[in-house]
Amino acid sequence: MQIITLIDPLTWIHEAIRALMTPQTLSLPLFFTLTGIIVWIIGMGIIAMKRFDHMVYDH
Repeated sequence: MQIITLIDPLTWIHEAIRALMTPQTLSLPLFFTLTGIIVWIIGMGIIAMKRFDHMVYDH
């Protein structure tokens, strides 16, 4: 289940907020959470551009 939750982008956002708001609690390092958020943004952007390109130009 822990591996499956890493697929959810809200997990990365939640961990980043936790690291900033409560630094005394154990959470993922901020560097990893920001990297995860950036990877999700880039990945979903690429998928969205490909789908848009397919929808517009393949008709």
